[in-house]
Amino acid sequence: MHLIEKQNVNRVGWLRASVLGANDGLLSTTSIVIGVAAAQPEFIFLSNTNYPIF
Repeated sequence: MHLIEKQNVNRVGWLRASVLGANDGLLSTTSIVIGVAAAQPEFIFLSNTNYPIF
């Protein structure tokens, strides 16, 4: 690899980490919501509220 290519790879490391971190966050949040919905099919709680949706 050329020196310039190595420098570019080092610079975009933060971007790769943020994209993969966001992907992990979306996957874990979606998994929790689906798990709660499957466990209690009568109603689903919205986050940050105490009111169920019927």
